[in-house]
Amino acid sequence: MICPITTNVVPASKFLRLNIPKNQSGLEHPSDILIDQIRSVDNRRFIKLIGNLQSDSIKVLKANLKLLLDLEDE
Repeated sequence: MICPITTNVVPASKFLRLNIPKNQSGLEHPSDILIDQIRSVDNRRFIKLIGNLQSDSIKVLKANLKLLLDLEDE
C-alpha cells in the first residue's frame, strides 16, 4: 500500500496532503503526499529509493491515515 507523491503542492491542504519540503526528504522538488489516494502496487514497481521521511513527518502521516480510515482508538 502506498500514498502517491506529487510536485503539485497545495500549501493550504493540511489533512489530505502532507507537504514535504525540497531538502527535508531527499526529494529534488517540494512535494505533497496524497494521503487520500491510497493504492496497492506490486513490489516489482519499486525501482529506486527517491527519499526518506523524517520521524515527525511519519507521525503526521500516520495520524492523518488513522483519521481518514477511521482507525482511532475508542
